[in-house]
Formats: sequence, C-alpha cells, structure tokens
Amino acid sequence: QQLELVVDRTLAGLAASTPAISPNADGVNDTLSLSFTLSQQVPLRLEVRKGTTVVASVYSTVAAAGPQTLTWDGTAVGVRVPDGAYSVVVTVTDAFGEVPYTLPITVDTTPPVLTLLDKATLRFQLSEPATLTMSINGRPLEYAAPKGAFSVPWTTEAITSVSAQPRDAAGNVGAAT
Repeated sequence: QQLELVVDRTLAGLAASTPAISPNADGVNDTLSLSFTLSQQVPLRLEVRKGTTVVASVYSTVAAAGPQTLTWDGTAVGVRVPDGAYSVVVTVTDAFGEVPYTLPITVDTTPPVLTLLDKATLRFQLSEPATLTMSINGRPLEYAAPKGAFSVPWTTEAITSVSAQPRDAAGNVGAAT
C-alpha cells in the first residue's frame, strides 16, 4: 500500500500577535494581528469560527505573494463576539484546492477578580489565572498565580503591608486589593 504525501508551501509562518484578545477599547490587546508569508498570489479568506460555525467573515481577497498582515477587532458585523474560545482560519486556494490554516484564539473581556483571604499567610483567591503585580512590605513582586485559592511564598519577614493587582492573559486588569 502506498501513501501519497503532498506538502503545500503556499502559506508559511502563520503567527498570531497574542493568544488572547480583549476587544473592550482599553487599548490593551483590543485586536488580533495575524502575520504570514505567501509564496504566490492566491485567493485568501480569513474567518473566525466557534466550533464549526463561522461567526465572522473578516477578509476575502486575492492576495499578492510576500509578507502579509491581517487584523481582527473581535467583532462580527460590527458587534463584539462573546467571550470564549474561537479559531481563526486563514484559507488559501491554490493548485491543491482550499487549504485552511487554523490557530486557536480566546476572546476575554472580563477582568480577573482577586480576593485577599489571609494577609499573614498571603493567601488569595483568584477567578482565573493571572499575573499579580504586588507590593509586600514595600518590595515589588510579580507572581504568576493559578485560578482558585493559593498562597504567595514569602519567608523574608513578617508581613506589615500588602497590595496586589491581577492581570490576565488578555491584558484585563482587575481591581487592586
């Protein structure tokens, strides 16, 4: 039994500017940029899908060979899509037919919620994974925190003051504690 393998090099180097966007007009990760290179002029289309359903047809054209950049603003027909997991699909049509290239993307406009449970042990509760920008006894600290309850390691001295502000992967900033 023989297997025929075909390699299509029409589109190369597909990359997203960020794995999560937050199209809430705060100036942080409000749009997604896709970059790639085409080896030849081809019909090209960019769609955003939720599962197998197309929720936004972003771009459709015949694109020239060379470096390309496409942008999506998190909307479908001018209306922001709901938070959730999506796929961006760049489809080129060449001698092999339609060839889709897919990347996962998350739309997240909700800031993380951080609660200080116990100051003495630096025990917190967090609504989603986030990076905490902290000040403990006046000393700055960044800490990658998981969703749920957790403690920030601190053995230097007794804790007299603490402040913390969470920032999620999409750039949403929660209230400081």
